[in-house]
Amino acid sequence: MNERSTASSGGTSPTPRNPARRESTTPSPESMSVPSRSSSTAAVTRRSCHRSAGALSAVARPPAVRLMCRDGHVAATSAQHPLPSVQHVTTTAVRDRVRDDFGLEVETLEPVTTHATARLWRATVGPSRYAVRWTSTTSAAAQVALALARTLPQRPQELLPAPATFAPPLLTRRGAPAADHDGGRLSVTLWLDGPTGRDVPLTPPQWTAFGRLVARVHALAPTSVPGLTRESFDPTERLARTTEIDDEVARTLRGERDAAARAAAETWRAAGPRIAAVRARAVRTGHRLRDQGRDVPLVVCHADAHVGHVVATGPRDVALLDWEHACVAPAEQDLMFVLGGVLPGLRVTVEQSAAFLTGYGRVDIDEDRLAYARCVRALQDLTATAATALDRDAPRARRVAALADLGAHVGPDGGLAAALE
Repeated sequence: MNERSTASSGGTSPTPRNPARRESTTPSPESMSVPSRSSSTAAVTRRSCHRSAGALSAVARPPAVRLMCRDGHVAATSAQHPLPSVQHVTTTAVRDRVRDDFGLEVETLEPVTTHATARLWRATVGPSRYAVRWTSTTSAAAQVALALARTLPQRPQELLPAPATFAPPLLTRRGAPAADHDGGRLSVTLWLDGPTGRDVPLTPPQWTAFGRLVARVHALAPTSVPGLTRESFDPTERLARTTEIDDEVARTLRGERDAAARAAAETWRAAGPRIAAVRARAVRTGHRLRDQGRDVPLVVCHADAHVGHVVATGPRDVALLDWEHACVAPAEQDLMFVLGGVLPGLRVTVEQSAAFLTGYGRVDIDEDRLAYARCVRALQDLTATAATALDRDAPRARRVAALADLGAHVGPDGGLAAALE
């Protein structure tokens, strides 16, 4: 099960222009009241409209718009029951904090996922289920969800009868969408069920709904989502990480007997010339984009919008998970995930891209911006999987899985190949 940090849409919205020229019509925060745990569901639907994506045009149907966020991260401190580090937090500590901060008496708490910087549980409280997330990293997911909510029509006469829901993160007793504890953050939202696009291929209407959702995100004014990191087009940090892996690979090949570490090192060394080419391309394109300065159009991006994070919540309705990497960047930062994709073995077809663009609208892709996004993503995936496979202290199952992922990323349909296209 994936981490349920969500915003979703199966509805339509006004035809988006090129992200470079999009403007937000977001009303002021004062005009939007944020629902609390007891708030009633809001039915929201947009009228269908004609869309154009280059030579492609289609009429988008009017299924419901659903906006959800599972990942609120706004400071709210409390001295009661402090949580330990993300790797050592206990279920008892989480129950205590959820009760103290959110007023929920958790009956069952089931671990779902564990990562280096985040853990996720599924909690039950009476008939309801919740996603409880403890993370040691900063995320503006709650702000993205609330900014999306403020773009919805507020007057009853603007609403169509098809039902939909808007469910922002649960607020703490202090009115914040998350609670801070010892350098980490705790958030609670309603649980969202449904298969991901990795589990079950999305249908054409779901791809179109996915496009509409991403268009809504890109149409947000960056100023409406405070705290987002702004793309600098400086790959120095990623390059430094690959250099660290180079050094670890060299040490491993000098006499390491650990089978997983040696296999990872050999895989990395074999791909070395292509990794070097991606590094060089990231430097070149990043330099050209920095030279353009303010001429590079930037939008609010999910930044990890691959099909593994898309949940099919209905025949024409999808949700987008895991917003902790949201940032302000070129639209290509998200569009690379539907222009061929990044997941090995799950390449996005031309037909799927066309269905997405039917919902997204017309856009002019910049080759440098797309190449830079692909290069940085490839380096990120390669270093993350290699580091885990090389880590002798990591659980063996995780190392074996990481080794397989590393092999896939350097394979013919992996991110390394995409970055060199």
